[in-house]
Amino acid sequence: MFSIPIFMLLPAAVAHLFGATVLSPRHRGTLWSFAIYGAAAFLSAFFFTGVFEEVGWRGFLLPRLQRKFSPLVASLLVWLPWALWHAPLDVTRFRLHMWTWANYMQVRVIFLIPLAIIFTWLYNRSGGNVLACSIFHAGADVFPIFLPFAPKMRAVIFVWAACVVIADRMWRVKKDRDTLG
Repeated sequence: MFSIPIFMLLPAAVAHLFGATVLSPRHRGTLWSFAIYGAAAFLSAFFFTGVFEEVGWRGFLLPRLQRKFSPLVASLLVWLPWALWHAPLDVTRFRLHMWTWANYMQVRVIFLIPLAIIFTWLYNRSGGNVLACSIFHAGADVFPIFLPFAPKMRAVIFVWAACVVIADRMWRVKKDRDTLG
């Protein structure tokens, strides 16, 4: 559930060792104020995005899709409405000139697909625990703001998604699998 920091900090450390660019969060004030702000942001993301969204995506839609489709296909079928759900936020970001089409394609089209697969894997491995998905969602939203990361190492998310697909044979329909997770 709290694996996002590991998948951000480890590649950042490797990138730093080899002299690659590592982006660090900017904060003003004391480390204590930064920690309080981070905790408040995490709790806000947990309650207002993680819990509200995951009840629908993983708590309602995903189990119904997995009755007919493999976890991999179900992940892709959850990805599309999940990406469209964020369209009002994305339009706002475009209007405020915070995003470009490249940002949009990168976040909603490219990186949301492996995240959808990882969310499905987490849901299945936790026995259908929406709380685990909500915590992971909040971490995915907040940790990139507060932890250093190496932009060129973002490909790790694709490796992670490929590993879970292979390890859990996510291409198989659930009824053909030995267990849920």
